[in-house]
Amino acid sequence: MRNALPALVLGLVACNKDAIDWVPFNAPHQTIEVDVLAEGSPTGDPVSIDLLSNLAQTLVGTATVDPGSGPVGTSHVLTVRVLADYVDLVGRASVEVNSQAVSDLDGDGKDDSRENDGYDLRQDSADPGLYAITLESLGETGEQRKDEFVVHLWTPKDLQTTDTTDATTTGTQ
Repeated sequence: MRNALPALVLGLVACNKDAIDWVPFNAPHQTIEVDVLAEGSPTGDPVSIDLLSNLAQTLVGTATVDPGSGPVGTSHVLTVRVLADYVDLVGRASVEVNSQAVSDLDGDGKDDSRENDGYDLRQDSADPGLYAITLESLGETGEQRKDEFVVHLWTPKDLQTTDTTDATTTGTQ
């Protein structure tokens, strides 16, 4: 039994999500626009989009940002719901945040966007089809802009259901 413990620990370390080769599951450019409004503006209603398969032919889930707009400092909850038929194929959800250039952040006289960055969403422990993250609108007092939240679903490469490259480019199946 003594020797089994190190093997178990090694096995758990080897199962790290970072070691998985992830490939896109949903269509590219699935984007929710979030309005960053003037100070004192009320927050807006939630904004949702459908998430489509990689060929944009099949509904695989939804993404919602709540609130869909608000002043600098607003916390926006991005929730991704993967439909039950695809939960076993999707193993990760992430968001790429792109901010519109509106302020001179580095003093060079040109408008700069806030740092564009990507984040992994947390998967719910009791519902494997539910992912979420809270993102805060950063900026200067009175700053107004549009931010884009690009939603990505990922599947492990070994679970990828089809390889359309060969069939598309060479006509083979």
